[in-house]
Amino acid sequence: MRNVRYILLIASLLFVGLSGFAQHRIILAKEIQINAESPSDKVMDSIITVHRLELQQEMNKVIGKNEQTIAAARPDSPLGRLFCDIAIDSADKYLKENPVDSLKGKPIVSVLNCGGFRAPLTQGDVTIGSIFSISPFENTLVIIPISGSDLLEVINHCVEEGGDAIGGMVLTADSTRTVHDIKIYGKPLNPKATYVLAVNNYMAEGGSGYSMLQGHNMILTEETMRDVEIEYFKGLTRKGKSAKAPHKPRIIVLPTNKEAKK
Repeated sequence: MRNVRYILLIASLLFVGLSGFAQHRIILAKEIQINAESPSDKVMDSIITVHRLELQQEMNKVIGKNEQTIAAARPDSPLGRLFCDIAIDSADKYLKENPVDSLKGKPIVSVLNCGGFRAPLTQGDVTIGSIFSISPFENTLVIIPISGSDLLEVINHCVEEGGDAIGGMVLTADSTRTVHDIKIYGKPLNPKATYVLAVNNYMAEGGSGYSMLQGHNMILTEETMRDVEIEYFKGLTRKGKSAKAPHKPRIIVLPTNKEAKK
């Protein structure tokens, strides 16, 4: 009887093992080097062509109008001003939809690294492709409650690096990159006050030298900068408006005393 049990056990194990083996398939693969001299594949070409056309149609969709060609530059630029205003507008909408009691009524400002803008915004039609060219990265909008004293540190770094895009603020500096005056919506920066800072996640994580932002409490919106920019232009179009970049400088560089005497 014991021998019969052993035989049945061995038979069961063999059956399970062979069943498992039968379920596994052996797939052979090889690496194929592809370069400019490789012959084209008609099947792959047809698939790529279909998706290329679909992508081109999407990229060519007109979402708005722009009154003049604008580009990013240091220390200040129309493109930077416009896109900072878009970030502020988007942060404001987000906080209205997702209210935080401690931030109600707090001034919203923005700083965006100039290196994040990769192309100018040309005059005329604004397409989805236009925004992808300007903002090709997957950066997302981050909202940071910040004290005036910490915001001052952010501003000082901005100026020391030659200037990044800013919104909600006007500041005066000299050619030695020293900040002399900061106005937030027309009022002097208050070191003890609380502000709301809109940046991208690259900066929030310390990119472009903004390491002072690390460790702050943050609201991660998970909305890409590109998406909020696209939605901004669509919103203007729904209102029958075209985009117009703010023309007044926000980073005013004054000569030093020595330079003024020359």
